[in-house]
Amino acid sequence: MEKNEKVKISVIVPIYNVEKYLKKCLDSIVNQTFKEFELILVNDGSTDNSEIICEEYRRKDSRIVYLKKSNGGLSDARNYGLDYANGEYVAFIDSDDYLERNFLELLYKAIRTSKSEVAVCGFVLEYEDEKDLQNVSLHEDNVIITGKDLLYRVMKYKDGYSYVVAWNKLYKKNLFDNIKFAKGKIYEDEWINYPLFWNVDKVCLLDKKIYHYVQRAGSIKNSRMSLKKIESMNEMLKDRILFYKDKDIKLFTLANIRYRNWLINTLCRNKSMLSNEIITEWQEEFRKSVKNTRKIDRKERSIYWKFVDILGYINLTLTANIRKGLANLQGKI
Repeated sequence: MEKNEKVKISVIVPIYNVEKYLKKCLDSIVNQTFKEFELILVNDGSTDNSEIICEEYRRKDSRIVYLKKSNGGLSDARNYGLDYANGEYVAFIDSDDYLERNFLELLYKAIRTSKSEVAVCGFVLEYEDEKDLQNVSLHEDNVIITGKDLLYRVMKYKDGYSYVVAWNKLYKKNLFDNIKFAKGKIYEDEWINYPLFWNVDKVCLLDKKIYHYVQRAGSIKNSRMSLKKIESMNEMLKDRILFYKDKDIKLFTLANIRYRNWLINTLCRNKSMLSNEIITEWQEEFRKSVKNTRKIDRKERSIYWKFVDILGYINLTLTANIRKGLANLQGKI
C-alpha cells in the first residue's frame, strides 16, 4: 500500500459477526476529534451483515480501508491489519466496543509529549444487559513507567488486566516489527503482553476513562468456561514463567505465585472438567512452582499464603476443596 504521510495513527478493527454493535463502534471512531488517522477494518470471515456495514462506511469516509479475509481469529486479523498500516502509531479497537470522542487525541498527545512508546488509558466496563457501569482506573495520571513496571503491575494489582488488554493503548507501530499476536491462541492479549513490553522503555499512564469495554453474551470472555480455555491459560501461565526465568527474579517469582493461585482457583471452580491425569499433572506443576521460588518469594507471601503453598504442595485437591468451602460460606461461589 502506498504510504500516506498524513496518517499519524492506524486504527485496526477486527470484525467477526458483530452487526449489532458495529455501527456504534465505527461511529465512535470516525467522529474522533483527532482526524489524522486511517481506519483499517479487517473482516475476518463474517457470515452476517458486517460486510454491508463496512462497505457503507468505506464509501462515506476516505480514511477507511476495508480488508476481507477468511476466518483466522482475532490475533490473525490484527496481524493482517498491521501489514497494511501506514501510521507511526497503532491502536487496536474491538468491534463491539466504542470510544469517547477524544480517545485518539488524548492518547496521541500523551505519547508524543512524554516521548513514550505506549500510552495507556482507563476504561469503562459495561455489560450490555445491565445498566451498572464499572470505571477501571490506572490510579495514576500522566505518570511514566517502564515496560517492566507495567509487567509487574499486571501480576501485582487486583485490576492488573487493564495493563494486559490490547485495546486501551496506543503503540509505536515499530514495536510490532518483530513481535506479532499469537495466532490460534485463546487469551491472545496475555500471550503478547510480556514479550512486547519487556523491551519497552517508557509507558505513559493516562487515567482517563475514554474507552468503553462492552461485555456481550456471545463474547469470548463472557462465554462459558471450557477445557480448551483452561488448557490455553495453563499453557500461557507456564510460558510466562519460562520467559521470566533468568531474566528478572521479581517477575519470575510473581509469575509463579500467580500460577499457583490460578491452579487452586481453577481446580476449585472447574474440577468436574478435569481428568485425574490433568489433576495429577497440576499437582506436580504446583510442587515444581513452590520449589522454583521457595528461597526467593518470602517477602511476597503472607503467612496465610505460605500455609496455602505448604498445603497445596501436600495435596492440591484438598486445598481447592477447602478454598471452595470457605468461598461457599462467604457466598462467593
